[in-house]
Amino acid sequence: LARAWPAESTPGLPARRHTPKVDGTQPTTSLSSPMSAKALLALLRQWLTGRGSLFAIAAAVLVAYLFYRPPPVAGGERKGGRPARAKGRPRITVSTQGVLFARGSQLADGALDALRKLAEYADIYLIASPVSSDAMEAELRAVLAREGVSELPGFDPRKILFCSTAMGRAAMCRQIEPALHIDSTADIAATLAPHVPHVAVISDPPAAPSRENVLVATNMSELVDLYLASVRDFP
Repeated sequence: LARAWPAESTPGLPARRHTPKVDGTQPTTSLSSPMSAKALLALLRQWLTGRGSLFAIAAAVLVAYLFYRPPPVAGGERKGGRPARAKGRPRITVSTQGVLFARGSQLADGALDALRKLAEYADIYLIASPVSSDAMEAELRAVLAREGVSELPGFDPRKILFCSTAMGRAAMCRQIEPALHIDSTADIAATLAPHVPHVAVISDPPAAPSRENVLVATNMSELVDLYLASVRDFP
């Protein structure tokens, strides 16, 4: 009853022989032929070789990254050219008006030494106002460079900021989120006191502090000593 069916061939594959079963079920494909086994082994080897190539490429990329990755960015600079803040160092914002400059373009007595003491422990941001033109900005930068402010430890000239109003100074300060802000205007200190851990006011005669976190002094040197004495560890 068994009868061999004509051989069928498919392009790229070996010929198959179909043998109908006596029980009337559909014919099955025979894989016992040596040609079929060789074809399957060839296809399997090709598939494994392709996957192995992908793994080899991935491994080569990983090894190249681990052993030939570029060195880290130098300290004080981070990707994009923006100034980096040293880990663990607080930020202190200082208004130049009435704090660094007592009058005109001359630094107040002892202001540079006090600023240097702060710069050893914190990142210093200078906020100058009112500055309403590029010429005024350039002049102030020249004065700060002439007085040696740019030579302070770790000082970054990009941290000299300018604004045209006192309220703009307060807004800048809140964005920077300093541990201490030093100002010469009591109103600005009162505005910032609820948002900044410590606020200091330099005035002569000294005004009464409006809150517990507001310090008052007559000059920059006195203020820095008072502030450092008010905290056990620098914030």
